[in-house]
Order: sequence, then C-alpha cells, then structure tokens
Amino acid sequence: GRFLAKKLYEDCFDALEKKAVLEHLCVNMEKYMVHMYATDIIEHIYLKGNSETKKKIFESTFGAKLKFIKEAKDIEEDDIEKIFEDYPLIKEQIMERLRKQIDVFISKGLIRLSFVQRIVLFYVKNATQEGLEKVLEEGHKNYLALLESRDGLCAACILFTAANSKLRKHMVKQLRTETENLVDNMLSSHLGTVFLLKVLLTMDDTKVSSKIVLDRVIQLFPDVATTQVGSRMLAALCSNHIPRYFNANDQEILASNKYTTSKKEERVRREEVLEYLFDGIRKQLSQLIEENLDSKPFCTLLGEVLVYMLKGRYEQNKEIIDVFFSSIKDGKIVEDSVSTAVNYVLKEIGKDEEGNEFGIGVARAVKGYVEKVLESKSVFIICKLLKIEEARKVIHKELINSSQRVKELIEKTERNSGLKEIAEYIDKHQSK
Repeated sequence: GRFLAKKLYEDCFDALEKKAVLEHLCVNMEKYMVHMYATDIIEHIYLKGNSETKKKIFESTFGAKLKFIKEAKDIEEDDIEKIFEDYPLIKEQIMERLRKQIDVFISKGLIRLSFVQRIVLFYVKNATQEGLEKVLEEGHKNYLALLESRDGLCAACILFTAANSKLRKHMVKQLRTETENLVDNMLSSHLGTVFLLKVLLTMDDTKVSSKIVLDRVIQLFPDVATTQVGSRMLAALCSNHIPRYFNANDQEILASNKYTTSKKEERVRREEVLEYLFDGIRKQLSQLIEENLDSKPFCTLLGEVLVYMLKGRYEQNKEIIDVFFSSIKDGKIVEDSVSTAVNYVLKEIGKDEEGNEFGIGVARAVKGYVEKVLESKSVFIICKLLKIEEARKVIHKELINSSQRVKELIEKTERNSGLKEIAEYIDKHQSK
C-alpha cells in the first residue's frame, strides 16, 4: 500500500489534492511518524518536497501547541527558538514530547530518515545536558545511522561531544566491527570525513581514536592522500586551520563544544593524534612524493605535512624533505600543484629558522629553472625566496642574468606584481 501511495502522490498533477494529502499527514503526524510504513511515505514526500513542504512536515511534529501560538500571536517567522525564548513553559513541554518521540524513533530504527534527523538535530541543539544524556542512553548504540545527512551529521557530532568517555569509546568502536570497517566508506565521503575529524579532535582517549580511525587511514594512505575529501581531512588535522579546508557549516559542526566532556586541551589531543599518524605514514611518504606531485589533492596535503615536519621536527624528517627537494629539481616546481604547496610552506615558516633551511632547498631546486619559474604562476616563490638571505644568495646570479627576460614578461603580462618586485631587486643589485 505504501508503494502505491507514494506513486499516486508523485504522479498527481492536482496541486490541491497534493496539499490535502500533506495537510492530512501533518494533522495526524503524531500517529503516522512512529508507524513503520507511514514514515516511509512521509520521508518520500519530505525528500521530494520544496522548502515549504519540508517546513510543514517538520513543524507538525511539534504538535498543536506550537501551531496555536503562531496563529494566536500572528507569528510569521520560522525561528522556533525565538518562540521558545518567549514561552519557556511551552518549550519544556515540546522538548519533552520530542525526546519521547526520539526514543521511539531509535527503538524502531527510524533514525535513518531525513525528516527524523532534522527533528533530532533540533532537539539536541536546544536540549539541556540532562536531555542529551537521556537521548544518549539508547542513542549511542544507533548514532551511526545519523550520518546520512548534514542534519544528522550535526546531531551526531553534538551527541558525541556531550557523551562521557565510556560512551565515546563505545561509539568509536562501532566504526570497526568484526565483519565491517565503516571507516573505509567514511574516508571517501564528505560527511564521513567531517565526523572522523570531529572524533580525532574531540576524544581524549587518543589511543582508541587513533587505533580505530588512523590505523585504517595509514593502511589506505596512498588512496586517502590523493583524494579530495581524504587529503582535506588530513590537511585540516595537520594544520588545525579548519576554515582553509571546510565551509562555514562544517566549521560550525567542528567547532561546537556544547556540554563537552573533554578534559584535555585540543592542542594536546591533536599532537598525540598527529604523532601516531606520522609514525605510521613516514615510510610511505617518500614514495608518494616521488609519484604524486601531479596530484593536486596530495600536494594540498603535502604543504601542511611539510610545515608540520619542519616546525621543530626538521632533523627527524630530513630524509623525507630531501626526497621532496630531489623530486622538484627537474623543473616540477613550476607545476601548479607543487608551486601551491611550496608557496604555502614559505608563507607559513619563511621567517623561522626551519624556513631558512627549506628556502635554501627550494632555491637550489629553482636555480636551474629560473626563467621557467619567471614565466609561470610560480613566480611568487622567487619573491618569497628573496626575503630569505641564504636562499637569495643561491639564485642571485641567475636573476641578474634574467634581467631582460623579466622586462619582456612585465610588458606582456597584465598581473605582474611579482615580476615587478623581482625587477626592483634586479635594478637594485645589477650594478653591484
């Protein structure tokens, strides 16, 4: 019957009939939304509907009281939180109603549905700590079903943050069972990588989070490091500069610490996780650098990896850094992906002692290809090298000899601020 109902609704061209069906569902939402077959129809209409349809279905789950207040006070806005501020008693009653509904959703396995996940998100964003703890009592066993939508992802992250250490451990261990390793699929999905990053940045027991999540990352590192979603997650972890790699919605999810039970500083957790990660991938990095400098996702990650390795860790990672310099000596430094990584590293550590060492290595790689670099987008690398004294000495002669070519390029190129900076350097030093 539910399949026929969905088909009839989808093929119906009469707007009034569709509206009548929707009104019937909304009026009887309390009964239908916990019915296994009826929820299938609600979900179908919710996913196919426009924003107004989604809003109607969502608000109908709050019961008649919310509708009564909106109509009695002539409230047009969608901001239910604002209504809750004005009517705290109504908020308490509705939130308790939602919590009981969520318990039913969990027990019946309905937590996977999109309209249910929107309800769960609303509840966890507005619940007290006690309310979250009640949801977690059963919800921690089924929370992975939430990771099917952005609303669900946000709800799962709030619940994970509020869970105590024992529940967190149980939640993380669900990512890897005897028969299935869910981390594999999550590493190739945007929502999945956001959640994994949240786990790594939030969980105090980094031994457990590393063993469950990072062991698999290390095993699959060549694939993870060369895909956009995987390299972005690892780059954000290395740099802890979330806005560089995730949009505003993701940033809000990752930054949310409502009712957090974490005790360690995030800096400490991050350092412990990264130490585990680099111990596992260090042997693989050299080969990946040699083979994947044409991969933009990998070079995005490589920039952050080099910064991490250079900051106070130069000696222990010198072999890998030397492999990088060796790999760009044949002119690869002019490739967009490589020059982007090099530019980023010089920007981040150019003024540090490690930046001096790195700058010298880059200058040596540039030395035989100065004109080729001048003709490419990599020209700004030379601008940065000019600010590092020892690196500047390496390419000084080649720049002076390229004086005429720089003038020609300035005449031909519209965006030539980098070339003009180099020309000024040449003019200043040419007669010396």
